[in-house]
Amino acid sequence: MLLIYKEFLKNAKIILGSQSKGRQGLLKMIDLFKFEVFPSTFEENLDKQLDPTTYVQKTCEGKVINLLETFKQNNQEWDICIFADTVCEINGKIIEKPNDKEEASNFLKLFSNSLHLVHTCVYVVGKNEKNEIFQLNGIETTEVHFQYLPEKSIQTYVDDESNWKGRAGGYAIQALGNMFIKKINGDYSNVIGLPLPILDKLMSQVIEFLMKKD
Repeated sequence: MLLIYKEFLKNAKIILGSQSKGRQGLLKMIDLFKFEVFPSTFEENLDKQLDPTTYVQKTCEGKVINLLETFKQNNQEWDICIFADTVCEINGKIIEKPNDKEEASNFLKLFSNSLHLVHTCVYVVGKNEKNEIFQLNGIETTEVHFQYLPEKSIQTYVDDESNWKGRAGGYAIQALGNMFIKKINGDYSNVIGLPLPILDKLMSQVIEFLMKKD
């Protein structure tokens, strides 16, 4: 567990490759290490005919490649980089961040009185003193059951773009969107966008690699 690496984490240069406030909030909540935010500029436009878990893994991989290349070009210092991508799935269809108010409304109508899945892929990448790269990834899936959402509730919700903008599926479980939810099966932090149990496992293994002495 990351708890046993607190001393290592104190001096590590850790990067979160995401501008998601939810992900930043989770890392601040566990308060195990300081981190800097450098969002990837990877264009998330892969073929949505892919299986949703393949899609989210490939998108996250694209973020990794994009940002690490930027770091290489700019001689950016780092020890560990954390990346994540989250999508929702309903009836086999991939649901990402809504582009506008109308799309946000349509997503919530789809979810109303239904079950959807939230998939998050996490990559943790480490670089040692020899500039050797070690990376691991994992995917978490959570079932989210929405209660029935009246049309008026949906419209009132989407009128405030801070409720849906930049949020997979058009809602935030850690904010007002929590009121839509009947129950979840699985990891709550995954629905926010960064499954902490998987992060703990992957990051611990990456730190073990970085601490190896030849």
